[in-house]
Amino acid sequence: MLQPILGLYQRIFARPFWQPFNRALYLLGLHGLGMLNYQNDRVSGERWLLRRLVPRLRPRPVILDVGAHFGSYSAAVKALQPAATVFAFEPNPTTFKQLQAEAQRAGFTAINKGCADKPGKLPLYDCFDNTASAHASLLKGVFEDIHHYPCVPMEVELTDLDGFAREQQLDHIDLLKIDAEGYELPILKGAARLIADGRVDVIQFEFGESDVVSRTFFRDFVQLLPRYRFHRLLCGGLLPLDPQRATFCEIFVHQNIVAFREDALVYRALQPA
Repeated sequence: MLQPILGLYQRIFARPFWQPFNRALYLLGLHGLGMLNYQNDRVSGERWLLRRLVPRLRPRPVILDVGAHFGSYSAAVKALQPAATVFAFEPNPTTFKQLQAEAQRAGFTAINKGCADKPGKLPLYDCFDNTASAHASLLKGVFEDIHHYPCVPMEVELTDLDGFAREQQLDHIDLLKIDAEGYELPILKGAARLIADGRVDVIQFEFGESDVVSRTFFRDFVQLLPRYRFHRLLCGGLLPLDPQRATFCEIFVHQNIVAFREDALVYRALQPA
């Protein structure tokens, strides 16, 4: 049924004259499939996800917020579940000042470190005229190749999540949220032992243009997380993804991916009846 419609569409609309229409239709489709929806936590779906997810976690859940910026995500978790233990990582010293103030107000722990595949120090790049932007990245190319904006480096301290969990004696991570402007995969590699041991239930991470800079494919996340089920976050729901269908997965525009460990109780609780 679909093939004749596609054939008719191609004969009529696959022409230079219709390209503005096709581009507009393509962009509308991306938004409808959960991409380019970064304007606020309602449009992105983060508000919906936290309200639905947090009450279904363990009574005293542990949440790691990597790339916490000013701490709105961590504060939202604490508002929904005051008993949650929340660690918010932010390597940018300028941004960290505001994060620390929010942590004191909301009751979570702010940590002035970034995360990576191993501990150490690396330059963090941010806007030369706003060193507390939401685009700070360990990848210089995020500014040079994507934003085309001058940036300045600052040396920051990094930790790996496996080591952090050992230091803090964390047996289980209920939710790991990562917003690292293209550095998500190394951060997950730094949690390889936690993941392999089945000690991380839910992982939320960004995928998009910055992954072009880091040369990271969606399939790289799939291979690193073999026991997880992947979804794209919509403003009011979750869109299941088939990792074998590159047409719908290898799309390098901003999107929030939510990966559930397939045997996690919270994943079962979120499934429709």
